[in-house]
Amino acid sequence: MSLQAKIVLPDEFPALAKALQDAGLPADDIALLGRVFYSFSLDGQHIGYAGLEIYGPVALLRSVWVAEQHRQRGLGSRVVSEMERIAFQSGVESLHLLTKNQATFLGLPHFHGRFHNACADYESARVISRAARVCYD
Repeated sequence: MSLQAKIVLPDEFPALAKALQDAGLPADDIALLGRVFYSFSLDGQHIGYAGLEIYGPVALLRSVWVAEQHRQRGLGSRVVSEMERIAFQSGVESLHLLTKNQATFLGLPHFHGRFHNACADYESARVISRAARVCYD
C-alpha cells in the first residue's frame, strides 16, 4: 500500500478546514504564510491531512487528521513519518509536534531523536511559533 502526500492547494482549503473543525482542531489560520498542509491518500483513496508551520529551521507538525474509516490501521504513524521526512528534506532542523493528546497514537515514541518537543497544549505551540518568528522571520 503506497502512501502519497500532495500539497493542499488554496481551492482545497474549505475541505481541509471542515475536516479540522469537525475534529476540534484549529482551522482559522490555514492560509497564513508559513503554513503548508498536505493531503494524504492510500492507493488513490483520501485518508487524511497534516500540516507544517515553518519558521526557518524550526517547524511545528500540526493538524494530523486521519478519516475515521481509516483509523486503527497505523496510518497516523505513517502520516507522521512522511511529514517528518518532508520537513527534514525541506531543511527543518527542529520539529515540534503539536498535539493535545495523540502523541502515542501518532507513533511519537518512534521519533525520540528527531521530535524535540511534543506540545501538550496550543499555548505551548504559540510560544514556540512566536519565538521562531522572532528568530527567523
